[in-house]
Amino acid sequence: MILLSTAEKEVAYTDKDFEAHLVALSCSDLPEGFARWFLRLLADRVVKLDYIDSISHETIRQVLNV
Repeated sequence: MILLSTAEKEVAYTDKDFEAHLVALSCSDLPEGFARWFLRLLADRVVKLDYIDSISHETIRQVLNV
């Protein structure tokens, strides 16, 4: 489990299952109208897919080590 702090000083917990879903999503087909995945787009999509309740684009960056 990774402990990451967000901009609001709240704490977000991610686990290996979430990380696997995130990597798989980032390797998947792009949504129509997009040429590449953006961190904010990935953050919005993982929340929409109910992988996590909320997450910032910065936390996505830290999980993916971008």
